[in-house]
Amino acid sequence: MRSTRAARVASILAVVLVFLAASILLARVLAANGVERSALISLAQSQARGDEQAILRRLRGCAASAACRASVRAALPRLRRAGKVRVLRLDESTSFTLSDHTGTARIAWNTPSAAARPAVECVTVQRRGNPFGAMSVELDGVRELPNPQDAC
Repeated sequence: MRSTRAARVASILAVVLVFLAASILLARVLAANGVERSALISLAQSQARGDEQAILRRLRGCAASAACRASVRAALPRLRRAGKVRVLRLDESTSFTLSDHTGTARIAWNTPSAAARPAVECVTVQRRGNPFGAMSVELDGVRELPNPQDAC
């Protein structure tokens, strides 16, 4: 009778530990989704402010690339808008990944005071790491969609 009770307690403890470990791993993966979302929104806010230096800092390797710098500079007049950025739609590059992943996120945004149509952009996102170690999110490139109905 004593060994049965000890076995039951050990089984319950094992289930609880497995549940906790799975919960921690899932939380880390979902946190990477939040980091990606935050990076995309920060990029849109920098664009709306017309802050070229902030955009260059947010796009990995862009400051070192003459073509990327020129692209950012050319897009600034179209993207600069007064007011707080409102995200109309954000499709992340992936909803769930346990390892390195490169994908394309789509973000549509505008500001309340903007008479212009919403900005719709495709952003290349690179996630590195795994739930057991460090995870990072970097934005590699951005391109505007001239027609908001176009796919990335």
